[in-house]
Amino acid sequence: MIRHELRMPHPFQQSRFVVWDLTDGICRIENAAGVTVETTAGATVLDRGIEGMGHPKAEVFASETPRSPGRRRTGTKAVERSAFLPVVINARGAEWTTIQGFLWSCLSPDREAFWRVHAPDGSWRELAVFLDPSDSVYRLDPTEFASALGIGLVADDPFWLGPEQVAATAAEPSGALFFGNGAPSFNISAGSQDGSTALTVAGDVDVWPVLTVQGPASGFRVAPLFDPGEVTGAVNVSAAQKLVIDFDPRSQAAMLRASSATSGGTNVTAQLATRKFFPVAANVSTQSMVVLLSMIGAGRATLTYRPRYWRAI
Repeated sequence: MIRHELRMPHPFQQSRFVVWDLTDGICRIENAAGVTVETTAGATVLDRGIEGMGHPKAEVFASETPRSPGRRRTGTKAVERSAFLPVVINARGAEWTTIQGFLWSCLSPDREAFWRVHAPDGSWRELAVFLDPSDSVYRLDPTEFASALGIGLVADDPFWLGPEQVAATAAEPSGALFFGNGAPSFNISAGSQDGSTALTVAGDVDVWPVLTVQGPASGFRVAPLFDPGEVTGAVNVSAAQKLVIDFDPRSQAAMLRASSATSGGTNVTAQLATRKFFPVAANVSTQSMVVLLSMIGAGRATLTYRPRYWRAI
């Protein structure tokens, strides 16, 4: 049985999250640690009418000439994904009005939410979505018992995301040294064979990783062993700080923030010595990708990624 959830920050309470369990028809309020602090009646998704779980649409790039029939395809790009959830609020009167009002307050064209789909084997993938007001409809009178209301959604990033995976780690101390081209020596992560990690990346498409350096640290280096790309820096990170570097072309920034923070901080991208950001290949590749991660300091460096999939299951 496939299970569906809508997950988002609480619209009115800081450090709280709302989980609409659309299979069991309940709504959970969770704290920052993921502990349920309140459970109320919710909404249930209908089996028929769900849209957005398959492949996204693709924009085709091609060249044409007057002398040749048809076209020559030069590439494709997945475009934003539309989604639709028909849900039922099994309540009447004032209770129905309260549940519906809170449901709509949780969704917004400006605030990101996540549609999470649990497969029968227990695994899950989620899609970052925004409310599409133009496609959110009442096809029948929703106050009638078991009548559906339609929730239109749009995903600017059309790929479904899996849980975060750790690709490589580095930590002091270590006995092996890596000497770069004119760079200071770095210690190779303990437990990594020959200072490298062979990545078996889940997912259907290449992903852009995130490097997190938890202080104390004063330098780092990450690079594929046999592929182009390298990111290095001599950034001072205290024991109460962490350096987060997002390789995604949509951001590609280095942020120095408090260890407990999940966003914000000081942009220190200019302090990176080398900024040759690189993706890691999905497991559809015939060869594993080997990445070397090293650092200076008593902290810990971690290279993580979230697998990206074409479909929800």
